[in-house]
Amino acid sequence: MNRNIGIKFGAIAGMAVVGHFLLFYFIQKALFFHNAVFWSSTLLYLVFMVLALRQMRSQSEELTFMDYLRTAFVVFVIANIIYYLFYFLLFNYIDPALADIQEQIIRERINSNSQLLAPEISNQLRTELDKNGAQFTFNDALMGCSLGFIGGFLYSLIMAYIFNRT
Repeated sequence: MNRNIGIKFGAIAGMAVVGHFLLFYFIQKALFFHNAVFWSSTLLYLVFMVLALRQMRSQSEELTFMDYLRTAFVVFVIANIIYYLFYFLLFNYIDPALADIQEQIIRERINSNSQLLAPEISNQLRTELDKNGAQFTFNDALMGCSLGFIGGFLYSLIMAYIFNRT
């Protein structure tokens, strides 16, 4: 039963995150890559994790820390998979011109932050961009999604701790 709640809220959260990014994509494509847009999407993950745990709590009296942890993490995993699948499809098939926009943004960030980077690192980043351009392969999607699971697990631990104590 708890797993179904996690799957349901994870799917809704994933669609909300996709909608969040599409909003900025349609306003201005460069906003799609803005750090504030990326990090603000975390709030959607957290909101739906809380909603799932609240619903789970309302349906059952005897819940353990592991019940809360499992459900919160399932919400995050499902939402993150949906987001990375969307991002991969958008970047590679729906609007491949996003690669050019992202490359331009990366170049601007390298130039504006060059004082923070060692000159050889800045040059190496520029050389890589000149050689390969900006790309987002399926392996990049898998790696990003997998690394996201680490943060999602930490959020889930915090949520489980809070819900288990209250």
